[in-house]
Amino acid sequence: MSACQKYIAEFIGTFALVFAGTGAIIINDVSGGVVTNVGVGLTFGMIILTMIYAVGDVSERISTRR
Repeated sequence: MSACQKYIAEFIGTFALVFAGTGAIIINDVSGGVVTNVGVGLTFGMIILTMIYAVGDVSERISTRR
């Protein structure tokens, strides 16, 4: 597996986390607090879970490579 694939996997995971997490915060603010802090926290958690399943097999090899 090339280093380029690893960096792309990390980029996709980071982009999804920032996009969805920030989006949840903005939606919570615009809607007057309908999402709540619990909803924002669940959004971040579900994105992390999804990215682990989606690109975890690629990106974990960055930290285990010596």
